[in-house]
Amino acid sequence: MQTFLSILRDKNSKRVFTAAWTFTTSLSVVLYGFFRLLFIDFNITAREDLYNLFSLLGIASLISIGFLLAYLLIEIIDNRMQHPFKWKWNYVSVPIVAILVTLMFASCGNSPVAGFKKNMNTGMVTNYKGLAPESVMLVMNKEEINHTDIPLGEEFVLMNSGVKGFTLENNKAKIGCSLKISDKKGQVLLNEQDLFNGHESFSPEDAANLRCTITTGAPMKSEEFYDVVVVFKDKLGEGNIENKFTIRAIDMP
Repeated sequence: MQTFLSILRDKNSKRVFTAAWTFTTSLSVVLYGFFRLLFIDFNITAREDLYNLFSLLGIASLISIGFLLAYLLIEIIDNRMQHPFKWKWNYVSVPIVAILVTLMFASCGNSPVAGFKKNMNTGMVTNYKGLAPESVMLVMNKEEINHTDIPLGEEFVLMNSGVKGFTLENNKAKIGCSLKISDKKGQVLLNEQDLFNGHESFSPEDAANLRCTITTGAPMKSEEFYDVVVVFKDKLGEGNIENKFTIRAIDMP
């Protein structure tokens, strides 16, 4: 009768893990490369790029372990159906089971929240890590807009709705918000490090809907394009949301 350790050492077990690992890692690399090319204008550093890639590979490895566990479970059940049940716990099998179970729970519950969204109407790219918005939109005159033509002298609101993942302290979240506006020549017109400074405490309900009001005007010029970058940061954790888009300043209609 095969023991747990002998099943684990079996060539078929190694083949199952190797096949699963090869498939999941290859698929991860291909998908990651595809989306990075699709969102080539996505603002991300080389360090974050490597972190996201290795995180994907780590998750792929955990999925492979999941396939291996499923195979081992099927083999053990099949083996026990043919022989009297006599599980042999020893100093080798106990730690192996504990490690595998721990990795499975880690893959389900502790995977970092990270990703990005792109609005095809406005061209806005949203990069998030730790914090995750359900929807992102631009609002002007209390209505969602599907363009980025903003009249000079007008203001509009960037909204991240349904945000989850922020850290609470005494049932309060502490959020920072930076705003940077620059022209196409790279000249910075506005660079506010923290618009929420002194007012960074939010209830969970308010923190779930993060807003940044942006006003156009001098020194902006009509028919010129301006890059806008807004970053919301969890001051009690490591999460952040970056919204990046380009507006066109136009004359008042």
